[in-house]
Amino acid sequence: MQCDLIENDFCKLWIEGEVLCCKFQPYLEIDMPVIKKCVSERISFTNGTSYTMLADIKYLKYFTSDAKEYFASKEGCKNLLAIAFLVSTQIEKFMIKLFIEVNHPNVPCAVFADKKQALEWLSLNNIKGT
Repeated sequence: MQCDLIENDFCKLWIEGEVLCCKFQPYLEIDMPVIKKCVSERISFTNGTSYTMLADIKYLKYFTSDAKEYFASKEGCKNLLAIAFLVSTQIEKFMIKLFIEVNHPNVPCAVFADKKQALEWLSLNNIKGT
């Protein structure tokens, strides 16, 4: 049976309706070991089911280039249909828009400051079959 929430030193994962929610720890520095652990735990948590994901990256400190490349890859986006990044500052918004533009993630991505707008966008990108 799938648990409702998992948490490690880097992120929390839970499911709200049909959306996988991910909240990264504040002031986190994401490098390859961190992103690989987060992706591995996400894949295990979702047990082969694909979801749209709301990724709360508020207060993220740093994301290394190799970690960004991995996260944008087919392997890093496994079982994801779309990602809405939730930010709180213009710097975070700029950082994620640059990530999307440079790394071309394997799934549709967008950046939002408002959770409701992010969830609306995700519902439009939920292309799961019945």
